[in-house]
Amino acid sequence: MMIGKLKELNNTDSLCDIVKSFVFIIIIKIIIAVSGDSVNVVVAFIENSSDIMQVWATIIGFLMAAMAILLTVKDTKFIVALKNTGKFTPLITTFSSVCEIGSVIIVAILVLKVINCSCDAVWLILMLCNIFAFFRLLTCFKIFRKLIKHADDNKHK
Repeated sequence: MMIGKLKELNNTDSLCDIVKSFVFIIIIKIIIAVSGDSVNVVVAFIENSSDIMQVWATIIGFLMAAMAILLTVKDTKFIVALKNTGKFTPLITTFSSVCEIGSVIIVAILVLKVINCSCDAVWLILMLCNIFAFFRLLTCFKIFRKLIKHADDNKHK
């Protein structure tokens, strides 16, 4: 039963997450324009870039630990369900891609700060990468949420 429900889970692909990232930026720009504030999103991103790097370093650490656990734990109902539904490999791949993107974001912020880059377009692209990685992370959480929900549903039957 749990496996059948998981097979119904729509897999969010990278293209969909890219589109979500652009839509997110557009919505933020519209909200700022409608509210009449003179907030420059890129400047705010640059000002908070140190905090963003710290958050990414933490996320990468947690994801690496999660991947290590998932790759070493054998034959639990969650791992079996992930493998039987074909979600195990996409989950690990998505975790890995989020770690890679997060690492690139950290290095890019460091380089841009060292060279004192003031080009808004470059920072905007980096901000889009940041939002894209966040949506990829949400894809992983979606798979876990479905797994846990269906495991709980089967436990109460």
